[in-house]
Amino acid sequence: MNRRWPLLIIACALFMWLGYLKTSRAHDLPQGQINIEVAPAEADIMIDGRQAPAGENEVDIGPHKVKVAMEGFSAYENTVDVTQSTPVYI
Repeated sequence: MNRRWPLLIIACALFMWLGYLKTSRAHDLPQGQINIEVAPAEADIMIDGRQAPAGENEVDIGPHKVKVAMEGFSAYENTVDVTQSTPVYI
């Protein structure tokens, strides 16, 4: 059993290091903005399937699916391409 401890420690250290690399690289990705104005203000806003607030939303550059919906109103759904230099206004 004592022989397994060094391998277990090495495996845990490797997983922690790989997790660190993944999270540190995610923060280094270029960011862009999606600015969303809605009326009525109670409308549900989703960016890539996640709840988002009205106003400025920082996102990774690239395509993003935006959906705005509220009962009794027509839903808005579109895919927008976010660049680092120009905010997207909806």
